[in-house]
Amino acid sequence: MPYSLLNRYMDECRSIQQAEKEIEILCGFECDHHIDFASWYQESFLDNHWADYLCGAIHYIGKDERRLYYVGSLPRDKKLLSLYTDRYIEAIESGLYSFMVHPDLFASSFPNWDEDTKACSLAIIQSAKEHKMPLEINANGMRKPMMKTSQGRRWPYPMYQFWELAAQEGIDIVVNSDAHNPKHLDISHLGIYEMVKDLNITPLGWDVTTRSDGSKFLTLSRPTSESQ
Repeated sequence: MPYSLLNRYMDECRSIQQAEKEIEILCGFECDHHIDFASWYQESFLDNHWADYLCGAIHYIGKDERRLYYVGSLPRDKKLLSLYTDRYIEAIESGLYSFMVHPDLFASSFPNWDEDTKACSLAIIQSAKEHKMPLEINANGMRKPMMKTSQGRRWPYPMYQFWELAAQEGIDIVVNSDAHNPKHLDISHLGIYEMVKDLNITPLGWDVTTRSDGSKFLTLSRPTSESQ
């Protein structure tokens, strides 16, 4: 969607939000984090309650702004993996986001679980734990072709070893469809819930909170024993 259509899109979403009584509808944005835009995200989307939530991502990185690489198809350069790690942690530390998405997207470019991918994973997970930032297990990677690795075939992401470490650290985790099409909202057949169960992960629940001015925002919480 072109940026020029954003206001119209938001007006339409708000109209539906006010009219719909059967389900809760929130308006949020997945933002590629960049330090130069952090204050703009804060002022344009959060301070005025224009968005109900933001989630953070790192999709593109580069050693300089003249050449950017998509994280899902990086050259196998350890320096780029380190740069991704630093940028992702910077996004966590910004405090702008309700949760951070597909932290293991780098696994699409670095297929093998080794000391480098483990170090990247641990750094991101430890930062998320320190800052109480939920991380997203993203089901969209399960719709993509399987990859061959030295440990066998796997999805590009989610990367099992990453989430095994995350589970051991006890960080907050959300499960998300990342649906680019309405028919992709149903993820029950992809195997993601089986993976979550195998890792003994209890994902956070999605809740909606209403402010005194009537605006809404996303809240994430651990499910009660009755709702599990």
